Amino acid sequence: MKIYEEKQLEITLESLEQLVPVNMRKHIIEIMTAGPTSRFFCKIEKQFPNIHIYLLEQNQSESYEIGHFFSCNQIDDTYLYLSLPLEQIKSYGRFITQLPNL
Repeated sequence: MKIYEEKQLEITLESLEQLVPVNMRKHIIEIMTAGPTSRFFCKIEKQFPNIHIYLLEQNQSESYEIGHFFSCNQIDDTYLYLSLPLEQIKSYGRFITQLPNL
């Protein structure tokens, strides 16, 4: 189930407080405050018991775009994190579409 999706998003501690563990919330806020010239786009999905956050960082002044992927469950405080350049994400998407039976 999709919880929240918007073209540009300002994530606050309050909006994430009910959804994700404290350490994951802090990690997201650190990413967003480390790039003061970056714009962020976000999609949050809840697939019980998991929550997935897709955060795209776009920085035109420094010429980069990075996808930040977070995943956690509602059972404990652990979470998974992965970041990839947007071009690598696009390349992976093209690879998937070329596979048979997917």
